[in-house]
Amino acid sequence: MEKSSLQEQYVYRLARNNALAHAYLFLGNDTEKKKEVALRIFQMLACVHHDKEKRPCHDCIPCKAIAGDRFPDVLHVQPEEGKEISVGSIRKIATCVSFAPYASSFKGVLIEEADKMNKTAQSAFLKILEEPPGNALFILFSAYPNLLLETIRSRVQMIPFYQFSPLALASQRTGSEIPRVFSKLEQSLLKDRFSFAAEIAESQVQSLAFLQDMLGYLRVVLFEEVKSRGEILRIRRLFSLATLVQEAIRYIKYTNVSVRLALEQVMIEL
Repeated sequence: MEKSSLQEQYVYRLARNNALAHAYLFLGNDTEKKKEVALRIFQMLACVHHDKEKRPCHDCIPCKAIAGDRFPDVLHVQPEEGKEISVGSIRKIATCVSFAPYASSFKGVLIEEADKMNKTAQSAFLKILEEPPGNALFILFSAYPNLLLETIRSRVQMIPFYQFSPLALASQRTGSEIPRVFSKLEQSLLKDRFSFAAEIAESQVQSLAFLQDMLGYLRVVLFEEVKSRGEILRIRRLFSLATLVQEAIRYIKYTNVSVRLALEQVMIEL
């Protein structure tokens, strides 16, 4: 049985026995599976079928409303394309969970691409997690969890949902994703960059995909800097970093070098 299936069984059992923690972070790049599991959990909690072993039934009003993103006790938060999740969205979450449930016994909050919360938004969300309402359930998605505050990560239960096929990885990547991640990594402490490296180093395929995307991004930025006659020091730094990333890709592909070590060398130079 695949690891993701085991994770599903585990979290469904918790939901069926009313033993869920107040917050979960679904890791990995399998966005479709993460959403399927999150919605099923909410349905299990809201379903009105008399036999709890048959929940969710998918036929009752709550089950259908959750599937259609129309259930009043579940708030779905996701960033607009190319934008961050702002503190305004977090204020909506705070307001939502401050009221008693309307049509069920819980208030559910689903945050997709949680790592896109800006610093102010993350700080505001942390305050909610520090004193969560007893009937609230938070489920966060992130393919880059180390871009979240460590204090947020320490207050959630992490469950991995990875899909490692190259085709799946390619379909997950967008032109705006790598620039955002690159910018956040540049501004992060070295220990946080190393934590990020350790996270993606668990899969050679994921590591190569990340490095290849970074190399493509660096080449585009380097071309634009040269074209616009940018600062020579920045051009040299970009060229040096692109060369290092290219070497890391070659080492991972054709030698027995530690994937994590290769990634850490890149993180040092950011």
